[in-house]
Amino acid sequence: MATAPRKTQTPGVKTAPVEEVQTTDQQADDALDAILGLPKDEQSTNETSSPSEPVEEDGAKKEYEEFLAWRQNKTEPVAPHEATSNATTPIIKRTRQVVGPNGWTTEEY
Repeated sequence: MATAPRKTQTPGVKTAPVEEVQTTDQQADDALDAILGLPKDEQSTNETSSPSEPVEEDGAKKEYEEFLAWRQNKTEPVAPHEATSNATTPIIKRTRQVVGPNGWTTEEY
């Protein structure tokens, strides 16, 4: 049993008739160029594009070497943290409430 999709109807609202617009590929391309703001001499055509320039391997290799140098400088070993013994600061001990043989009591842990 197939059912039609449900239509939402709001009382007092009239719907406008739907017009189908037929566009050609050239009209669609012109509309896109107008949206993107391309000048007329740079508008796209449906021709195949020319092959791009080959990637310079020397430039990519140089960039990678610069990255490795930066990475090595960034990860220099850091001196380990040394705890200092300062007798003037009190050591705070942690406590918790526990039930003992004589009732509730506090113990350090």
